[in-house]
Amino acid sequence: MSFFGNQKGLKTKPNDVAVRNATTDLFGDVYTLKNERQEWQTPPSIFKYFDDTYKLNHDACASKLNHLKPSYWTAEDDALIKDWKGKRVWCNPPWGSSMRDLTVWSDKACREGLKDDTLVCFLFPLNTASGYFYNTILKAKRLYTVTGNPIWTRYDSKGQLLKAKLPFSTAVAIFTQHDHVNTNSIELVGTSYSHELLLV
Repeated sequence: MSFFGNQKGLKTKPNDVAVRNATTDLFGDVYTLKNERQEWQTPPSIFKYFDDTYKLNHDACASKLNHLKPSYWTAEDDALIKDWKGKRVWCNPPWGSSMRDLTVWSDKACREGLKDDTLVCFLFPLNTASGYFYNTILKAKRLYTVTGNPIWTRYDSKGQLLKAKLPFSTAVAIFTQHDHVNTNSIELVGTSYSHELLLV
């Protein structure tokens, strides 16, 4: 799940997503919010592929409404201060209002993935010009790029289901020490989610 707005543990925290009133969110949709954090659920078609492939057992960034595994942490639990050791984690983190948010979360996912018996599937907006991509993402054992434009959903404060499509590409980095995950490979994941190897 992606959070837009404040999150505990970040080095720089905006007061609230409402600081960008009457503007557009990362999906290009106009909104005016007060004291409301936006939480977008990973499209089931994306999650299912990685859940089937890596046998995930924990959702690191979730809510009671949109968690993807029975075992999960909410924003109040604060996954940034949790120990992920021994878990097979799905992490669709707060993309936030600046690249610093993704830097913090990608660093955490990478560090946790280095622990024994741990695997992290880290979903992020694909931006190869960003510092976090070169400093952290390229340390992953495997990198998947997601093709197509699936629908993302969230519930607003009134319980209404909202839908949107991203105006940019996404990718998933696999952080782990497990030997069965091919090292330094990039794969293209499409609507059928069959493996098409781009670079090994």
